[in-house]
Amino acid sequence: MGLDNIESTLKVEKVNKILKNTKNIRNVTFIAHVDHGRSTIIDHISKRFTDISLKASDTAIRIQSSLIPIHYELSDTEPLPTLNQTLNTSNNNNNNNNDTGEEDREFLINIVEIPPNFSDSHIILESTLKITDGTMIILDSVEGICMNTDGSLRTAVNEGILNHTLFINKFDRLILELQLPHEELYHQLVRLIENTNVNISTYAGKEVKELSPITGNVAFGSGLCGFGFRLSSFASIYASKFGVSKERLTKKLWGENYFCPDSKKWFNVNVNESGKTLTRSFCQFILSPLFSIADAAMKNDIDKITHMMKSLCIELSPNDLELCAKPLYKAIMRNFLPLDDSVLPMIIQHCPSPFDTISDRLPFMYNGPLNGEMAQSIMKCDPNGPLMFYVSKLISTHLKGYFAFGRVFSGTIKSGEKVRIFSNIKNNEPISKSIKDIHFVSGRLSERIVEAPAGSIVAISGIDEYINKTATVTTSNENHVFLSHMSTTYPIKVSVAPKNPVDLPKLVECLKKMDRAHSYVSSYIDEYTGEIFVEGPNEHFLEVGLNDLMYAQSDLELTVSDPIVAVRETITTQSSQLCLAKSPNKQNRLFCQSEPLSVDLQNDIENLLTPISSSPSDLSQYLFDKFQFPKEQGNKIWSFGPNGTGTNILTDLIPDHLNSNDIKDSIVAGFHAVTKEGILCDEPLRGVKFKLMDAFISGEAIRRGAGQIIPTARRVLYASVLTANPTLLQPIYLVDIKVTSQHVQGVYETFESRGGSVISLDYIHNTPLCTIKAHVPVLNSVAMTSELRARTQGQAFSTFLFDHWAPLDPENYNSPKVMEMIYNIREKKGLNPNLPENDMYIDIL
Repeated sequence: MGLDNIESTLKVEKVNKILKNTKNIRNVTFIAHVDHGRSTIIDHISKRFTDISLKASDTAIRIQSSLIPIHYELSDTEPLPTLNQTLNTSNNNNNNNNDTGEEDREFLINIVEIPPNFSDSHIILESTLKITDGTMIILDSVEGICMNTDGSLRTAVNEGILNHTLFINKFDRLILELQLPHEELYHQLVRLIENTNVNISTYAGKEVKELSPITGNVAFGSGLCGFGFRLSSFASIYASKFGVSKERLTKKLWGENYFCPDSKKWFNVNVNESGKTLTRSFCQFILSPLFSIADAAMKNDIDKITHMMKSLCIELSPNDLELCAKPLYKAIMRNFLPLDDSVLPMIIQHCPSPFDTISDRLPFMYNGPLNGEMAQSIMKCDPNGPLMFYVSKLISTHLKGYFAFGRVFSGTIKSGEKVRIFSNIKNNEPISKSIKDIHFVSGRLSERIVEAPAGSIVAISGIDEYINKTATVTTSNENHVFLSHMSTTYPIKVSVAPKNPVDLPKLVECLKKMDRAHSYVSSYIDEYTGEIFVEGPNEHFLEVGLNDLMYAQSDLELTVSDPIVAVRETITTQSSQLCLAKSPNKQNRLFCQSEPLSVDLQNDIENLLTPISSSPSDLSQYLFDKFQFPKEQGNKIWSFGPNGTGTNILTDLIPDHLNSNDIKDSIVAGFHAVTKEGILCDEPLRGVKFKLMDAFISGEAIRRGAGQIIPTARRVLYASVLTANPTLLQPIYLVDIKVTSQHVQGVYETFESRGGSVISLDYIHNTPLCTIKAHVPVLNSVAMTSELRARTQGQAFSTFLFDHWAPLDPENYNSPKVMEMIYNIREKKGLNPNLPENDMYIDIL
């Protein structure tokens, strides 16, 4: 056995031991805006702690990076976590090391990584946050909360995660670049913390545990320079000098606390008894030393640096002392305040273990009864209970296959175990299969392990072909699963085709794999033209999905079209008449009207807030309370469409004595077909409420079969759309731009030329930067990033996020612009270029 294999075996033995100590596991996600330093911080920490990182051995498998496990021993000077432990440890001694001593201070921190530039994807965030218990919010100390951070916080709260920590990054910029006065810098930090707390409380809708430097769940530092600190870091230094405990002194280093060096007394105002102005403690004891170090380093004052380092008992290497300016400053700060000594203890102390908050989160995640056997096992994090494993995503391997990556919420997952798989394949019916192997994931490598108990995050092989994006894997006979919210909004797409026609079957097979693995892209074949389309939220996601298709999972050479923007069909008013359609045998009649749904209700449905699967009375009450939806209609909602979850509603207002339930299934089938392919140009329908007003139904079952009712339902629904001023909707991006104030005009000119509208312009305090938020049609956004950079001399940095749908022409539902778009789409699909007339669908009584 080679040396690498011996070391790998030792690592795996250590992993197995740590995984069984559930109370000392922390599953955490770092959330941040683009370029706020998340990847830099993760890279710095992972390079320092490699004792369980795997080396490339004969048995190791290379994978897409998903998990960074950190084995960290909490120092004796740091207090152990005091979070409420909800697990009954007496019943779970096999899973938790309850001995006191050294092992109680060994922790496994699983950093579940969100791929760079993917933090604007709600779906990726949702599936990632579901397997974590807490987050570390990373903020740029200058820019503060930006669009991606705000969206990530909202998603985290929606997933029931209310335990957050905060790291204010790029602290070196405040000292070296902005050189703010100490008091002003303090207030800048206060604003950042207060804004974060306000956002969390707003999304939670209730008071939650606040982020506060005094509590210890806020740290400051620089990922690039490799330093970080909390108030306790400096309290440890000054505690012996003041003759007080570190905990007591920590509270004095923030807020309205001032120390008078003459009288050796503390005050809560900035003047003492004699009227002398005092310096805030945070500025006096934390900022002043930091500024002194920066000043000495930038001036290359080695004598002063040597004296300061000696007083702090820090020894710099001869190589460090040869540095100058900022490299010297980085070396000093890395030795004085190591980043990991502030971040990792903060995560351990303030992020919950797998069983600390799961009982509060379970209603957000699980569709089964909370008093059932499975739910109780999940809340206890019971390793001896039935298996419940949530597949967060599929990760690709160098073997051109996939692992199912996720977390064990209950039971213990074992190699070779037979399980039931619930996913979006085969009508969500469970599939019984056996797990092949279990893999412990570390960075870009994975190694086989025998089993993993509740609380563990691992990857499993052998079941990937039965999983579509996410899944629930269980040994229980209960048909309850973890909730998974899949996005259906893909505003942009491309047409793909193999350069060699012989590769077409291979392309179709690879597309099926891509659909299962990636939650941010989807593919389909146009039934009219035979073209293959890949669609996604924006060009970046499409590029990532296509790269994986062409290079990671196959060796295909593809022809890819220019981006095509998707549209939706809708109506602008209520039907101008009661529409009638007769069945082909003339024995059945349906009467229908349509009207627009409110935008708020559409968004509620799309955000999965509307309780679609609840009882008719509960659904009706919810819609009435929130949207004033008439109760008589809410009680008789037959379906949402398309596919039972879309933003269109079918209501049954047919008089009860006509027994409309006899033809319900056929009408619902027609409704789904209509909402999937609209009347204007076969694009999906959005925001329409169909009201079945009356009917004449044949008394003979053979005369009211599906062959008679489905086409009749389609005709009457199409007719009600045609008589309600139908039009097209276009997707709109929300654009977040950081730009210097002198180049704001260039940004405004870009939006004006592309039909966009600026929502807000906010100048960032104490900087030449400003944040511009604007809406721009996706149709006009192609190559917009390049134009922005050209107009601003490269000073504009933009983020595009799908925001909402808007009329293609808000002023005229059938303007030349709208009609041209309809004509082009119909021609592309090979449809009759002329729109159908009303009399083609409306029958005469």
